[in-house]
Formats: sequence, C-alpha cells, structure tokens
Amino acid sequence: MQWLEKYIATAEKILSVYDGAMPLQHYLKNYFSQNKKHGSRDRKTITHLCYTYFRAGKALTALSFRERLLAALYLCENDPGKWKSLFSNEFVDNHSPVLEERIKFIANIYPGFSAKNIFPFEDEMSFAGESFARSFLVQPKTFLRIRPGRSKTVTDALTRASIPFEHEGGAIALESAVNIAGILKLNADAVVQDSSSQKTGDLLLPLKQENICSVWDCCAASGGKSILAFDVLKPIRLTVSDVRPSIIHNLKKRLREARVPVEKMFKADLTKPVDPGCKFELIICDVPCTGSGTWARTPEQLYFFNREKIDVYASLQKSIVQHVLPHLAEDSYLLYSTCSVFIKENEDAVRFIQQAFPFMELIQQQSIRGYHQRADTLFAALLKKRKI
Repeated sequence: MQWLEKYIATAEKILSVYDGAMPLQHYLKNYFSQNKKHGSRDRKTITHLCYTYFRAGKALTALSFRERLLAALYLCENDPGKWKSLFSNEFVDNHSPVLEERIKFIANIYPGFSAKNIFPFEDEMSFAGESFARSFLVQPKTFLRIRPGRSKTVTDALTRASIPFEHEGGAIALESAVNIAGILKLNADAVVQDSSSQKTGDLLLPLKQENICSVWDCCAASGGKSILAFDVLKPIRLTVSDVRPSIIHNLKKRLREARVPVEKMFKADLTKPVDPGCKFELIICDVPCTGSGTWARTPEQLYFFNREKIDVYASLQKSIVQHVLPHLAEDSYLLYSTCSVFIKENEDAVRFIQQAFPFMELIQQQSIRGYHQRADTLFAALLKKRKI
C-alpha cells in the first residue's frame, strides 16, 4: 500500500501545478524527462492516476484531492484490483463491475453527485447528454481504418503480433494502450482514425458517382480527412491547407507515407480572405472547435473548460466558412464537420451557412455518436451549392 500512496502523492504534486495550458500528455512527458527516477511502471501508474482524476470532469470538485481521486478510481475501474487497499470495506463490499451501480453508490456517499455533473453542459447540446457524460468514465478505444486492398495485410500483421482486435463496422478496434508502431505501415496500410471520423466518409460516398475531381481540405490538420477523401473519391486533385506551419510539415510527411498525391499545399489563415487559386468541386471544412466530442481521450480539457469558449469557436467557424465558400464552384459540395457536441458549433453553424449563403442546400447532417462504442462523437453536414 505504501507504494500506492507514493504514486498518489506524486500525482497530487503534478496536478497541483498543472493548469491545462498544454495537453496533459505533453506535460507529463516533460515532467518525466526532468524526473528520471520514475521507471516505466511508475510512469504508467502515475499517468493513469492523473487521467483518472480528470475523468470525473466537473463533478466532486469540492472534495479534497485524495477523496476525488479515489471516487474517480472507484467509478472508472471495473475491478478495484491493485487499488483495493486504498478503499474502505464499504467501498470494496459495494463495488460492482456494472458502471451504473458504481455511479449509484458514489451518489449515496456524496449526495448530489450524478453522471450529469461530470459534463454539465447538456443545455448546450442537441441531444440528451447523460449517456455521453457517463462515457468519460471509460477509456476510449483506438481505431484503425484499413486502406483499400490492405485488409488481409493489416489483420495478418496484428494476428502475428498477438494483438487482440475486433472488427467494428468497417473499423478495426484496439485497446488504447496498444503500440502498433513497427507492426503496420501506418498511413500506407492503415490510418489511425476514430470510427466516428471514418463514418464521415459515408456522406462522401454518393459523390463518387459525380466524378468529383478538385478537392480542397482547407483545415487539414493531421490529414485524416484528406486521406479518407482520396480513398473514397480517387482519382482527385487534392489541395490542402492549414494555419499552422508545423502542421503543414507533418501533413506533408503523412500524405507522402499514405501515397496520396497533393496538387497544392499552403499555409492559410482562413479568418481572412484567401486565394487558393481556383474553385473546387468539394471543400472539406473540418473546422477548429472545442473538441468536446473527443474529451474522453483528453479529460483534462473538460476539467478546465469554460462555457464562454463555445461562442469563441462558433464565431471562428463562421469566419472560416465565409472565407471558404466563395471558392466553391457551382453545383458543388461543402462537407462541414466538427468534433464537438455543442449545437452552436454544429446545427447552428449549418443554419448560419444557409442564411448567409441562401444558395447552399442542406443534403444531410448528422451527429455521429460513438460513445456507446467507446469512440468519439462528431458532427458532419453535407451541403450543395445550387446553380445560380
């Protein structure tokens, strides 16, 4: 038990100064590089405690660090396992492998607690949020999207490496801690892409019949949507842009690994007028957003989140759309997407597009809710520019 107490003390020391300014993953990496006394098991356990602390979200914040951490551990662990000695007999005797039962028990111990307290922004969402809030207590899976013609290559490689996997729809699901580097040719054989993100490709499938040629991924980030569009619609002439030079550098490498030809790649601040040089038959606009649909992977972002940021991002998204749409050809398509659950970033944004640009016709929109499959929750809308 003494070694567990040391881990808790270290986690408390780290989180007492962590302010959310950088991703927790990077903060912990920096901490461990400066404190090399921690071995591999130490780093893994301390990291687990830090993330578990934040999985309680906005709930139980009035408790002491230790009380809140133990409550979060109790909620997140299907089996108390090595943490058992930290809990009182009452906690151990009432532990259940069923999450709902654990939630009920913590609610009895700490009156006023409910799953909704974890994510208290249901009024900003376009769907009921309690199931979504509960998903923060479960570590999401890692998903792979198999590139065309590489299915046997990927499944054989995972089998040879004795890595458990499941087929979930068209995706391969892995437990999050699995390291596949060196086992697969990432980007060439398979792309690390959440299953909900993969489903945005379903909106593009009907466009295959229209022989879409020119595509602009205007907020390309890591390039997942660019590779997806290429696989669904190829052959295409692809243009990609992003506002961050470092992203452009990494994007170039990834698209080269994926063997996706790029006609043009450039840095673009889409809050200002921009000239990509031509008009496009498809613009993919995966806008910067709160990222709220992915916070089960980065729960520290929920903990430090302020509601006012929703309006900040909604305003940014409108600005980007206004500067992008002039470069959409007639009778062509806009794929608008976010990894947010907030209506102002999603359905309200689509309404804004149609009001500001009356020639834009909504073809389809959907909230892709992955929380029941330990996946992200995203939003996507396909709109078409009618002939004027």
